[in-house]
Amino acid sequence: MRQVNLKSDRVAILLEQITRRTGETNVDAVTKALEERLQELEAKDRTARTLTWLRTTVWPNLPEMQHGRAPSKEEQEELLGF
Repeated sequence: MRQVNLKSDRVAILLEQITRRTGETNVDAVTKALEERLQELEAKDRTARTLTWLRTTVWPNLPEMQHGRAPSKEEQEELLGF
């Protein structure tokens, strides 16, 4: 097991505030915070990949007249096969 020793007054204060409010152990509080941060970063990565895909693959293939305009209800139903 690898140990990490953080010598930061700010970290100690934040950790104490969290553990006091939640009743979690220091390890549980740090673990949860790191997991939540990682999920946040992964979500941002997915968003960035999706935007890149839209910009490079989807949007260039739309007819010029469709740029900047959402399909009407009728067009949506036609696309979805209703």
